[in-house]
Amino acid sequence: MVLAEKINIMKRESTFNREYWDNYYDKDKTVHYPSYFAEFCQDKYISDSSMILDLGCGNARDSLYFAEHGHCVIGIDYSKVVTKKNIVTSRKLKKNVKIKFIQTDFTRDLDNYGKIDVVYSRFSMHAISENDQKRLIKEVIKVLEVGGLFLIEFRTTNDPLFKCGKKLSDFERFTDHYRRFIDGTKFLYEMIKIGFHVKLFIEDNKLAEYFDEDPVVARCILEKI
Repeated sequence: MVLAEKINIMKRESTFNREYWDNYYDKDKTVHYPSYFAEFCQDKYISDSSMILDLGCGNARDSLYFAEHGHCVIGIDYSKVVTKKNIVTSRKLKKNVKIKFIQTDFTRDLDNYGKIDVVYSRFSMHAISENDQKRLIKEVIKVLEVGGLFLIEFRTTNDPLFKCGKKLSDFERFTDHYRRFIDGTKFLYEMIKIGFHVKLFIEDNKLAEYFDEDPVVARCILEKI
């Protein structure tokens, strides 16, 4: 197969790259303590007893953290492997912990989950295409009540990884899996235009360090107005 055909297949499969993530989570080499972003959001922004939708929850490190702090959490991921593992984990939790996991496309049909106070997306926004992002944002603005929060952390075009891998488009790259690097300023403009108030925006490294990785990420705290 020629390179151009491989790249086209990568782009078609890029949105979730299920095989990669199923293999990744099947090896279970991920950490299980909460991310810095989850701790930051819990400490600064999330009200008590919130209904939280965790998009692309992965191994549920943040979903579980929020649930253990008294929130009602729905974790959504496209990987069948990790969703099955998360369901098994949830059955071992205390009865007063309110959490459930769903395996599906998190860019669609968010109104199936009822009233949502917080939509949380850590490192899932840059894993989907721009078209999927546009659809997702419309879903989020629809399900949040006025005053509801959209909490997002994603890799930006200033991340060193932006210069690595196969170039699929101006903002898409493929290394061992697909990533899309997001222009933070453009993203904020789109959020404001659709109906969000920016409570916080930071773009920097030292926010999402993971072993020897130190990506440049954007943290966005957005409130529906």
